[in-house]
Amino acid sequence: MGSKTVLIDEDLFVYIVERYDGLSRLQEQSTAVEERASYLSRHPHEIKLRGLDMLANQVNLQKLHHRASNVNSIYDSTLILLAG
Repeated sequence: MGSKTVLIDEDLFVYIVERYDGLSRLQEQSTAVEERASYLSRHPHEIKLRGLDMLANQVNLQKLHHRASNVNSIYDSTLILLAG
């Protein structure tokens, strides 16, 4: 039995490789999304805690901003008193 060789055009080869590469990347991305969704469905408690941590950080930032504003106004008042 003799072996037969199939020759294809270079452009056709590039087209096939690009299509396969695109499909394999799409499959990898869909698998990653599926794994992430599975993780999220198994760990809702952790997600809620992260949300509470983010909310607490936001409140702390608001407090720091308010304190910084107060310090800046005291600094401005001190400069006016020293200049006068």
